[in-house]
Amino acid sequence: MSRPDQLEEQSREIERLKAVERKIQEQLAKVERIVGERKLDQEELRRNFWDNVTVNLTDDTERIETFTSIQQEARVLAERERNVQEAERQLVTLTRLADSPYFGRVDFCADGDERAESIYIGLASLLDQDGETFLIHDWRAPVSSLFYDHSPGRAGYETPVGYISGEMTLKRQFVIRNGQLQHMFDTDVTIGDAMLQEVLSQSASTQMKSIVATIQREQNRIIRDERHRLLIVQGAAGSGKTSTALQRVAYLLYRYRGTLTADQIVLFSPNPLFNSYISHVLPELGETNMRQSTFQEYLQRRLRLFRLDIEDLYRQTEYVLAERGSGTHDARVEAIRYKASPDFFAVINRYTERLATEGLRFRDIRFRGRILVSGERLAELFYDEQLMRYRLNDRIACWKKRVHMLLEELEKEERKKRWVSAAIDLLDEEAYRIAYEKLREAGRFKGDTFDDSRKEQALLRKMVVEEQFAPLYKRLKHGLYIDYLATYRRLFQDAGLMGDLSGGQMPPGWERFDELFAAAVEQGILPYEDATPLLYLKESIDGFSDNDNTVRHVLVDEAQDYSPFQFAVLRRLFPRARVTVLGDLNQAIYMQTAELNGFVELAALFGAGEEEVATIRLLRSYRSTRQIVECAKRLLPSAAEVEPFSRDGEEPDWIAVDGVQDAAGKAAGWLSRVSGAGRRNIGILTYTAREAGEVSELLQERGLEVHLVTTESGQLEEGISVLPAYLAKGIEFDAVLIWDASQYRESDRKLLYTAFTRAMHDLAVMYQQGKPGLLEPLIAG
Repeated sequence: MSRPDQLEEQSREIERLKAVERKIQEQLAKVERIVGERKLDQEELRRNFWDNVTVNLTDDTERIETFTSIQQEARVLAERERNVQEAERQLVTLTRLADSPYFGRVDFCADGDERAESIYIGLASLLDQDGETFLIHDWRAPVSSLFYDHSPGRAGYETPVGYISGEMTLKRQFVIRNGQLQHMFDTDVTIGDAMLQEVLSQSASTQMKSIVATIQREQNRIIRDERHRLLIVQGAAGSGKTSTALQRVAYLLYRYRGTLTADQIVLFSPNPLFNSYISHVLPELGETNMRQSTFQEYLQRRLRLFRLDIEDLYRQTEYVLAERGSGTHDARVEAIRYKASPDFFAVINRYTERLATEGLRFRDIRFRGRILVSGERLAELFYDEQLMRYRLNDRIACWKKRVHMLLEELEKEERKKRWVSAAIDLLDEEAYRIAYEKLREAGRFKGDTFDDSRKEQALLRKMVVEEQFAPLYKRLKHGLYIDYLATYRRLFQDAGLMGDLSGGQMPPGWERFDELFAAAVEQGILPYEDATPLLYLKESIDGFSDNDNTVRHVLVDEAQDYSPFQFAVLRRLFPRARVTVLGDLNQAIYMQTAELNGFVELAALFGAGEEEVATIRLLRSYRSTRQIVECAKRLLPSAAEVEPFSRDGEEPDWIAVDGVQDAAGKAAGWLSRVSGAGRRNIGILTYTAREAGEVSELLQERGLEVHLVTTESGQLEEGISVLPAYLAKGIEFDAVLIWDASQYRESDRKLLYTAFTRAMHDLAVMYQQGKPGLLEPLIAG
């Protein structure tokens, strides 16, 4: 296209943009009036709620009519509130469109049509006043796939009624801000590099950006996939996995509006800090946030009956990194590896099968300091021949009924004990009044006072013992007399059992596993490596009865951090859900998953057939400059396939230091330089959380304003953040300083790679003078 033609085209686009902006402003004014009117109407209804309800409680008929009247008014009020919320959503959408109405255009001529139609694509659909003509198409609409998936030429897109093919004659991208056209690109590829360069050159934010203008073809496949029960996304650092997952949620809510709600979608993310980092993305796309959780939160809810402090993944990692050389370190590392392995998963499954015939442990039922029913007696009842025909979890229900009946008999016997008489003497007048009323209701006598001391004593004894036995029945109902902990520990106490279940393949260090477990429990801590296997064993015994059949989609971010046990628990917790897992094996930094080889076990764990599983790889990295990505690839050979986006920047800085004070001085100089270059969000990544605290204090002493980030931090603050590298996964910074890389060992190579790939524009790596360690070939190169 010649220069005059370009100017003419740009002039036409500006005129169209102005026309669309006018229509948006007209609709904005209209919706603002509607919102105001509906709010007034809602407030009026609230003020007059009780005036519109007739309250009469004189008899059952009047009470029912009163209740019905209240319900009717409540329904009217709820409908008005929904109307207000819908109008407010329209207002938010139109406000967003007013700033940037659309970002793309395709001209497409469907087969059989005479001429091409110009299709403009934005964050939301906008209809002209006739209610039929689309001024803007929602980026999630079927026709919008043309923009993401095709270049000019033969093209097509899927619709609910079939595939539409034709010819794309034009593909154009726009940068519009504050309603003004700033850039316009015509492109012959899926999404042009010019648009990506413009977006990626911007500064990092303390919250994830909701960019839909630059969705790539492979990302669009993930977003719109509806065929597969299990969708596995293996993506490089900075390839857009998380943003794609959130865009997938937005697409599903759009595609199935009316039948799918945000409450039926669950996203599992690494930590609460990450939840805060992504929390605004869906609202910016015009959707309500789905349910967000961490696996740790599920562990804490499901295992609260043990009344133990459940260690999290970060405390476990801090131990592994910070306690090298301690007496228990090597043994615990072996335990962590084994207890997250497929081998131990198989052992637990075999153990559960064996528990159907023997081995389940029970707690004594104790009452007033003595054993009322021994654990051995409870085991006899559980393994009674009459119950053996039931499945393990069905048998538990039958067993509870039997124990309940036994307790009822023991309760009757208990009424004869001396302590009951002493307890009756201490009863207050209210207890006597209750007993008296019960006897009157039973028709035992017709006076104003007790006239039968025998009946009085019998009832009072019954009342006293019932009150004392009530906690026993409650504990029985909640399964507290099944000793899950002792049953689990048996695997590390009985060499014959473990050898049998493992096929003779005893794990290294097995002889110390029970010692480590017992020592932690003695301190009131349940180690992280034991939490999920214990939960899986417990739920396998109980039958995973407390699952959630309402959830339709589960998304698991940072999936490389999950063990087979954790995936199996998720599958049992959400049996009807389709599952999307997103991960990067090059960032498998935690001990529990560092040895895993891909996601090959997932299809079997989720019971999905070959045709129900899809694996999509995202190898292109967009976050970091080409220089940073190439440097990270040299550090980690398994990342050789990662393809950097062609955005150039400075080579990483290698900073040799001699001691802590020298490090602090050089860090201050580097921070001043990158801040002066406009870098707003800077991350200082340390080896451990302990070191992060020390570095934070050191820099504050030099007058620098830094924010220490911990696992308890609710959100990232703009400016300089200090945090351990393992807590920075999924987060990006304008610039990153890695503090004392000399500490990283060969087993930490993936952790250092993860730290490198947090940087968008600038990377600096400190190391002790003369001790470059893993950095040596990088510095030399």
